[in-house]
This record gives sequence, structure tokens and C-alpha cells, in this order.
Amino acid sequence: MAKRRRKLTKKELKEDEVAEFVIGSGQFVKEHWKKFVGGIIVAVIAVAIWGTASHERNKAEVEAQTWLWRANLDMRSGNVGSAIQSYTNIAERYRGTWSHSDATFFMANAQFSTSRFDSALVMFEKYLNLGKRREQFTISSEIGIAQCLEQLTRYDDAAQTYRKVRQEHPESPLAPDALLGAARCYELSENFQMAESAYGELLDLYPDASQASIARIRILEMQAKLETT
Repeated sequence: MAKRRRKLTKKELKEDEVAEFVIGSGQFVKEHWKKFVGGIIVAVIAVAIWGTASHERNKAEVEAQTWLWRANLDMRSGNVGSAIQSYTNIAERYRGTWSHSDATFFMANAQFSTSRFDSALVMFEKYLNLGKRREQFTISSEIGIAQCLEQLTRYDDAAQTYRKVRQEHPESPLAPDALLGAARCYELSENFQMAESAYGELLDLYPDASQASIARIRILEMQAKLETT
């Protein structure tokens, strides 16, 4: 059973302007949780991989990187269908190259952006099984799997996946987001005690992270819910 945390006082909450603004809103999660989901993925889509070609002399790799660059341009321009088709072609034609790996990752992001969460889940998992993987894409794919599970309302699975990311990559800039995701999913599944514990863990481990302000608000809400159950 998760250890109950000391209750935060209103004085402590008032130290945070965001908390002071939002406090008392019992509908916070229902109204705002979707704004957090996918934020990391949207940011990652903007990444364009080009440097690999300058280090690898393989003609196929250079050619594939060119197509990948064009596909990413389509994605940024909103031509998602064209981008997905290009990613598919790259992945099929240039197997064994870095471009094949990168295209798989970007395909997963594109599927997520169009709310094809089942397909995105499969592609993120596929990326993690590839031999060639970039470290930053690996962590983002693990987060992506958790986000897909969350969107599919598989909250318990999503929470476990988020926590696994935090445990395996505690120093990653994405670690606070992962822990916040876990807490959010516990809350959405009405496991308020585990939610309180996860929010508290976020405060303890990453007190200076921007996500800490949200955690302060949610802990008070969880404590109120636990007192009435």
C-alpha cells in the first residue's frame, strides 16, 4: 500500500501562483488532461534527421535521408497523408539503415497525431525492437507507448509504463513528464491513493520542474477525495 504523504497546507500552496489560481477546481483533470497528452510527441515531430548522411558513405543511406527530410517537411506543413506514405516507403525500401529506423519512429508520431492510437502503439513498439535506435527517440517511444495506452483509456497499463520510463531514465528531461503521466492515469482510474503517491514522488524528486506546480494542486485534491472515501 502506498505511503500517505503529509497534507500540504494552503500556505504552502499559496507559494505557487499557479496553484493559487487553480485551487478548488475539482474538474481540473477532466478539463485539462488531454492538453498534456501528446505534447512531447508533437515537439519531437519537428526534429529533422540529416547529420547521419555526412558520416555514412552508403549511397542508399544518403538517398534515404533525402526522402526522410522531405517527409518531415510534409509533416510540418500538415501534409500528414503524404508524410505517412513516404515514411512507409522509406521503411520498406531501406531496411537496415538509420533512415529505416528513423522513418519507423516518425511514422509512429504521425499515427499518433492523427489519433490512430492502436497503430501508433504498434509502431512505437516496433521501433523499440529495432537494432538501430537513437537514445532520444528510444525514450520518446517509451513515453509514446504510455500516451497511446492513456488515449485508449488503458489507464492502469499507461501508469505502469510511465513509471517504468521514470525509473529507467531518472535523469532524462522527460522523467518529470513521465511521473506526471503516471499520476494522472492513476487519478483517471480513480486510484486516488496511488495518484497522491505519484504526485508526491514528483514533488520529492523534481521540485524545481515546471510539472511540480500541477502536482501541488493535485495532491490537495487527492487528499480531499481520500478523506471522503
